[in-house]
Amino acid sequence: MKRLIVALFAIAAGLAIASPSEAASTGPTVLDGTPICGLAAPAPGSTPVADDGVLKVASFNLLHSDLDEADMSLADRLPLEADALAASGADIIGAQEVARNTDFTPGDEYPQRHGFVAQRLAEMISARTGEAWTWCWSASNPHVPLTPDITTGGGNPLDALAVMFGNIPDSGTFSEGLAILTRFPVQWSRFHRMLPRSYEAVACLNLDPFCRLDATFDARQVLWARIATPLGGVDMFTTHIAHHIGGLSNTTKLLQARQAMQVVKNWSVRDALPDFLVGDFNSAPGGKVWNTVTNNGFVDTYRAAGGVECVAPGDAGCSGGPPDGGETYTAGPTRAMSERIDYVWARRGSCGLAVTNSQLIGNTPTLQSDGRYIWPSDHNGFVSTVRCNA
Repeated sequence: MKRLIVALFAIAAGLAIASPSEAASTGPTVLDGTPICGLAAPAPGSTPVADDGVLKVASFNLLHSDLDEADMSLADRLPLEADALAASGADIIGAQEVARNTDFTPGDEYPQRHGFVAQRLAEMISARTGEAWTWCWSASNPHVPLTPDITTGGGNPLDALAVMFGNIPDSGTFSEGLAILTRFPVQWSRFHRMLPRSYEAVACLNLDPFCRLDATFDARQVLWARIATPLGGVDMFTTHIAHHIGGLSNTTKLLQARQAMQVVKNWSVRDALPDFLVGDFNSAPGGKVWNTVTNNGFVDTYRAAGGVECVAPGDAGCSGGPPDGGETYTAGPTRAMSERIDYVWARRGSCGLAVTNSQLIGNTPTLQSDGRYIWPSDHNGFVSTVRCNA
């Protein structure tokens, strides 16, 4: 019902909206937009965590609040996500499925009263690390295809209507997108809206009533930030490649991977430090999407660090595909994830690239008072440690 309301607003309103203003210095297009960014400051007198002298980059799909179980659990999951990310020692984080609601009601967040999750997450990490954390967020969905993002953070008047009414029959607004969080200053940021996957609707031959709506209105993007680290500038990109809905979905994934590579080529500065691309790629290692990224000079840091590969459900390297009914709650403290689809990619700079470690995060549940175990997300994340080898 929610997606149907979004579709009706889009069809009724048409597609003609003005072009966005320039968001960065490298030739923005009609498919580019400006993220919302902010700074989460630690409490006065906080003692920052000691710097370990290496660069740690993380990726984590947080699980948005669109589905009822995810909505009901987000208030409990968000502190667990902050715990995992702060404990990982990550310096830069790329997050996917980062929810945003107009309202925030502490202690009574369901339904859809979670506020601005990117900002809240940065504040929680700041409180745990004793450091200021910069965050940037851009909206992925809901979004009307081929309309420009003229609002800071993404969207336009049509999208605003979809946010306002798209959660019917439930109360509350809902949107979700990408975020970059870092303990270093962000110099510039921008996002690029990928081309729609509307052509997939013709291949929706299954019985899923939402297949055509997903194909027509599911929107994906790439979020970029130029980050000033003590050793120099780092280009950080995060994305969320399309999920599988039908016979043409593998084509969409490959096209989106190629679009992401073009964004990296256009916006990154080839300098001393490595570039990073992280996210949920909805694709396994060794496939066409994976090859597209590696052929553009990026290293799969988990594999480079010698991580145990995900071959069968329950293997140590599996990050996605939880068992049905075990997305956020399980009866016991184990959960057999079935695929590795989340990545921290790194591309060497002029100083070289050495990957010294890569490990899962968010893969530990917490026992609740009702006897069930709650997990931070329906994904595991990764954090990778890199340095120059020159």
